[in-house]
Amino acid sequence: MAFARALARVEELTGRAFDPRPTLVVRTREEWVAQVRSWHAPPVDGDEDGDGSDEDDESGDGEAAPSDPYGVLFVTLGIVPARDAEQRSMAAVMEHNQGYYDRDAHEVTFITDAPRARRDAALGHALIHALQTQTAPFYVVEDDTGRADDVRWAYVAAAEAEGVLADLAWPAATLDPATLAPEVERLPVRLGLPAIEAEPYALRWTYWSYVAGCRLGLARLRALADAGEATTIATLGASLRKRPPVSTEQVHHPERGDAPRAVFAPDLAAVIDDGTLTLVMRSVLGEWTLADWVRAVDATAAPGGEPAAPERLGGGLPDDLRWGGDLVQAYHDGERWAVIVWTEWDDEASARRFEAILGGADAVRGVRSGRRVVASCGPDVHPSREALAAALASVESVPFASLTELERIVADRED
Repeated sequence: MAFARALARVEELTGRAFDPRPTLVVRTREEWVAQVRSWHAPPVDGDEDGDGSDEDDESGDGEAAPSDPYGVLFVTLGIVPARDAEQRSMAAVMEHNQGYYDRDAHEVTFITDAPRARRDAALGHALIHALQTQTAPFYVVEDDTGRADDVRWAYVAAAEAEGVLADLAWPAATLDPATLAPEVERLPVRLGLPAIEAEPYALRWTYWSYVAGCRLGLARLRALADAGEATTIATLGASLRKRPPVSTEQVHHPERGDAPRAVFAPDLAAVIDDGTLTLVMRSVLGEWTLADWVRAVDATAAPGGEPAAPERLGGGLPDDLRWGGDLVQAYHDGERWAVIVWTEWDDEASARRFEAILGGADAVRGVRSGRRVVASCGPDVHPSREALAAALASVESVPFASLTELERIVADRED
């Protein structure tokens, strides 16, 4: 009965109908964790090839370097420890879920360890995500180019804006930003932050998306109020669907109106070391990941030479760094890796500041030209500074206002 009431209430609150109506599966936390781990089936410690042994691990102690491009990227930037199999695993994120919607089976799994007083709100939160999956683009970014990596995180934050704020106000329809603002600022404590600094990278980002997403949601609610419109779950959801953020900068700085830029840079395979490496991955860091990198290398940002802590959980870059766009390239030859990060900034002062930060990073070669900076980060081989400077002159960028526009731009440029 509680599930039927929650279904009806979510449809009433959002003004949208489920199609089809999901069914409910109830599991304990232990059952859910076992299910998630069976889906992902990570290799045993030290088993790099999935054969159940550590034969191909040179040390035999489970300390081999990551072998996937994203793992290499995050380790190279100093964002995650050199060896932690859970750092990027979605299993680490999913194990902490309170609810989960299977869009193929149309089932909502609800994990029963929520405090009894919070169960209806938590179930409503899970159902809102189910409805988003059916009726909005959130969580359904189909992209294998890496170009939408930052857009995907922005969508997650927007989805959490609707889900978490509805959870905090449950079962009310009206979302009063003045009342909810203190609750949002208490979210870090409620979610166990900053304790999650010790948790896997992807899990930290998911929780940060709750905080930053809610701040985005509050900004949208205030804009609705200023326009004389109702501030409800339905109007917030409509605002987010009509104009979703397309960068994590837009999540962190909803007051900024500038569009992100898709950065296009040349393939440097021929000028990296002996020319045998191949471009194997492109990605976009966006403000959130760049902020992680800056905090990892900026020894000048805090007294005593210690990297500065985030200004606030869910935060982005310092105010003197205004991100415009970026592109990551990872190159590999079967053994060695090279990671190149191309960045474009809103102004030359930001580019100069970023160049100065990179100057304090070990094993990073940074070259700047105007508002653009290219950084060769290793970890194994680098192109020369002369090659970087020559390539930087041919970099181009194109602004985009939607995921559809980004996809069109990329298809036109890279097909």
